[in-house]
Amino acid sequence: MIVLRFDHDSWGEVTGFLVQAERTGVRTCVANPVWTFIVTSQFICTSSDIARGRVFWIDPTAPPGSTVIARLRHAVVTGP
Repeated sequence: MIVLRFDHDSWGEVTGFLVQAERTGVRTCVANPVWTFIVTSQFICTSSDIARGRVFWIDPTAPPGSTVIARLRHAVVTGP
């Protein structure tokens, strides 16, 4: 399970990421339920998802010291 965390500037990239994950059968969810109005409850993580999943961040730029996993059009995916 991929658990996504992000700030408000990256919501557009997150929706695209979720669509691609769904199309390819990769289980992905958003950790913060405040985003239900954009991604629907289908893509909101349960507490079990968060406990067992691997957390990745989607941000406009990579925070200092983070590892860039992928570059998106307007953001980067960083991991632990």
